Amino acid sequence: MTRRCTANGRDGRRQFRVGDGPYAEIRWVDPYDTGDSTYDLEVDRPKKLDRYVTRLIAPNAGRMTGPGTNTYLVGDREMAVIDPGPAVPSHIDALLAFAAGRIRWILLTHTHRDHAPAAEMVKFATGATIIGRPAPKGVPGHATIAIDRVLADGDSLVIDDLVLRAIHTPGHASNHLCYLLEQTHMLFSGDHLVQGFTVVIAPPDGNMRAYLALLVACAPLTSQS
Repeated sequence: MTRRCTANGRDGRRQFRVGDGPYAEIRWVDPYDTGDSTYDLEVDRPKKLDRYVTRLIAPNAGRMTGPGTNTYLVGDREMAVIDPGPAVPSHIDALLAFAAGRIRWILLTHTHRDHAPAAEMVKFATGATIIGRPAPKGVPGHATIAIDRVLADGDSLVIDDLVLRAIHTPGHASNHLCYLLEQTHMLFSGDHLVQGFTVVIAPPDGNMRAYLALLVACAPLTSQS
């Protein structure tokens, strides 16, 4: 039997099947299919994905960014921000308002300008540590961000009782990292895995051979979520 899930939104109550764009998120947020979730993607409105993770969508929708960059807050008493996004004041204000003084770390999947520039503004407001990998020198499209802690493949960050593990995934960008939340197997994939369109691989920083190899390597991780 085809697996289905139901959710509400601006177009009323709708049903989705496996393979439909909203299906995976609705199934994750509402695993018992109560129908109480939403399929709407609303800018700068916090959406709780599970007990540990909340998402805000940045107001930078476009051909290359889809509905907008996904910014995630992970944790409870203390929080990590994953991909704070572009330096848009309204997005940063929404992020800081939701976190309410709990941000301790800022994690970057990579330093492209749609994912990283807000990091320094969030750090200025909170004193948080910026974590990730530096931008490659002389490559266009990257923001120059001062990284406080450089991560290697397999390094971890502990947030209360949670563990985020870094996975180095060059391909889209040479300094790209994914983050695996070990307690739930949620993978924060940045631009390594995207929904609805093909990832851009632009040499010399982008590498199709590395991307394809690591795409296969990440498949077992995502299948557990």
